Amino acid sequence: MTPHDLFEERLRRLQPAPLPPELQKRHPQKSLRSIHRWLLPLAAAAALLLVVGLGLLQKPAAPELPPATTIPGPTPTGVAGLQPVQALHNFQGWHDDGIVWIGERLPARQVRYQFLDTFSYQDPVTRTAYEIAIPREEIVFLALETF
Repeated sequence: MTPHDLFEERLRRLQPAPLPPELQKRHPQKSLRSIHRWLLPLAAAAALLLVVGLGLLQKPAAPELPPATTIPGPTPTGVAGLQPVQALHNFQGWHDDGIVWIGERLPARQVRYQFLDTFSYQDPVTRTAYEIAIPREEIVFLALETF
């Protein structure tokens, strides 16, 4: 046995001394235990409320996106003397431009949609067919929610 083992064995045999009567009158053990019974759950509930409250305060309200502007495209009745036959709006594809910032605080994903608008006309007198193809691109901002 090493000296450390002997020391540990002596420490195991020791028993705590009882409290003097003066201390027992000032701080009875039963009241201390009853304080711990309601104080610990109360402190845990307060800490939980604090964490939840801070989480709600830090989440910014979603600001409104700027209003969308629409550019009027050509209409089938816009060509004088010709009869409209058909109007097609074909989706060609899309491109993700990545994340952009609207203002200083709102991140958004910018997506470009490409369309090909095709208008067919016919001259009622000569029966000549005309077709106009106009490429169109729409830019859409998709709001990103931050946590």
